[in-house]
Amino acid sequence: MAKYFIIADDLTGANASGILLKKLGLKTLSLKKEKQHEIENYLPDYDVITISTESRGIEKEKAYEAVANIAFQIKNKNFKLINKRIDSTLRGNIGAEIDAVLDSLKDFVAVMVPAFPSSGRITIGGRLLVNGIPLHKTEAAKDPKAPVKTSSVMEILQKQSQKPSIHFPIDFLSQSDEICIKTLKEHLNKGYKIFVFDATDEEDIDKIARIWINLNIKFFSVDPGPFTYSLAKQMEGRNENDKKILMVIGSVTDTTYKQLNFLKIKIPDLEIINVNPKKLISENEREKEINRAFQKTIEVYDEKNLICVTTINHEKLDLQFLSSKLNQSVENLSVLINTGLAEIAHKLINSNLTFHGIFSSGGDTTIALLNKLEAHGVELLDEILPLAVAGKIINGIADQINIATKGGMIGDEKGIYLCISHLQKMS
Repeated sequence: MAKYFIIADDLTGANASGILLKKLGLKTLSLKKEKQHEIENYLPDYDVITISTESRGIEKEKAYEAVANIAFQIKNKNFKLINKRIDSTLRGNIGAEIDAVLDSLKDFVAVMVPAFPSSGRITIGGRLLVNGIPLHKTEAAKDPKAPVKTSSVMEILQKQSQKPSIHFPIDFLSQSDEICIKTLKEHLNKGYKIFVFDATDEEDIDKIARIWINLNIKFFSVDPGPFTYSLAKQMEGRNENDKKILMVIGSVTDTTYKQLNFLKIKIPDLEIINVNPKKLISENEREKEINRAFQKTIEVYDEKNLICVTTINHEKLDLQFLSSKLNQSVENLSVLINTGLAEIAHKLINSNLTFHGIFSSGGDTTIALLNKLEAHGVELLDEILPLAVAGKIINGIADQINIATKGGMIGDEKGIYLCISHLQKMS
């Protein structure tokens, strides 16, 4: 039986939101407008049904009626979530269509999150920015059917809707979940029907979703897709952060230090396995150090989803000095350190542990890692940031495992965090 129902104002919007839920493994149908009177027939066979009212450019009264007709049909179907899908640039009869759902689902409230961060749409100060540009200064202002003349979400909403609405700025989300929930309950008791939230990234959206799920009241989502995706993800018990990521970092630059510190703040679920590079270049201690790091990783595997094997927390080695002392080339010493890290990763991947993805930092480290994993190469899929890429390992013992690689001096303090976040989102 269908769990999720999406009402969009155009077909491409219906498909765009539907495909996000498809990523959660939900069987999804985009139903043609002409089949709206047969909705009941499709409910048993799909997890998600989306339908377009094709109402973006028509008169607001007709848009209200088109949405109300569908909302009335589904009001007693006990969906996990109903979504009123809106355009990511706020075009169309947004207010009238929200009112239509509210009038059909009498005991529901509307939760509106207009942001779509991955598409460059964020809301801050109650205004929608598109790639940093106020909405009314973008092409949306010139739309022939539904031009948008202001960047203020509340101005657009209050001109079109008859229902009491309230806006929550981005600072609201800096409070604990408990305080947020208490505040929202107070405003629910005051009779507000539409709750509008700023959001600048996926973390903001995930928090808004988590709060409303924990409020345990009847609501429907109003957004261009990401908020509904986050709600469904959490309702289905899916958590991107539950995916196991193995990090292998040989780079010891100041940039890497800063990036790891930032990562620890953003993702506390991080275990750093310190590897002593002096022992990796010691013939007597190398194997023992590799096995120690391997065993330590096994010990924390069940408790931690992000495990970093690195030499970074040890003092930087003076390879020139050691080269003279040990009568080995600097290049050979570097190879011993990087292949040591790669051997730890090889033992982990070759064990019965499962990793969703691998992150490596440092060019020499990445080469050593791929060689040790017997990979033929990497199928490149995405640029995460300049000189940091994501892809899939091809062949070898890590065949088809996702990988992100980055140079040691690449990116600001968010560099590694962005790579890990990208890996967690990869299918």
